[in-house]
Amino acid sequence: MPNPFHAGQHVSPARFVGRRAELGRLFSALEVAHTGQLQSVSVVGPRRIGKTSLLHYAAARYTEHLRDPRNYRFARVNLFDADCRTQSGLLRMMLNTLHLPAPPSGDVTLAEFQKQIRTLKATGGLPVILLDEFGVLCDRPDEYTTDMFDSWRALIDENALAFVTASPEA
Repeated sequence: MPNPFHAGQHVSPARFVGRRAELGRLFSALEVAHTGQLQSVSVVGPRRIGKTSLLHYAAARYTEHLRDPRNYRFARVNLFDADCRTQSGLLRMMLNTLHLPAPPSGDVTLAEFQKQIRTLKATGGLPVILLDEFGVLCDRPDEYTTDMFDSWRALIDENALAFVTASPEA
């Protein structure tokens, strides 16, 4: 069998093996059936240890790990993507990946993003956004404002949104 591990590429979900403890902790935090709430998770580790592969696997196979996955919507976002270089672009990418409406043109505001997430929650939806390379957001404070993080915190506090972030060790 050919080696599925290649430097610079994630392992496809079909070839992903191991990491049972990490997957158990991740899906346990996201499982609303026993807690009644979504919890966010941070995956931290050295570069090239498989954080991106873990996120790909979680997005592709969450239905196999959650008791009632029907209402969940997983969205994986790579923050190195050119469309995510601005706050508005990132918000648009997250809405599009969650299959939620975004304005056809112009900026996506924090208020519009919150409105769409709250509407999804009101219909029983459980959005989980997997952010790969989370440190990118911290490296550009002029673009990704504290208002954005405060807005996300409000949605997390309302149990309307959860994040799974991946970042390298400091």
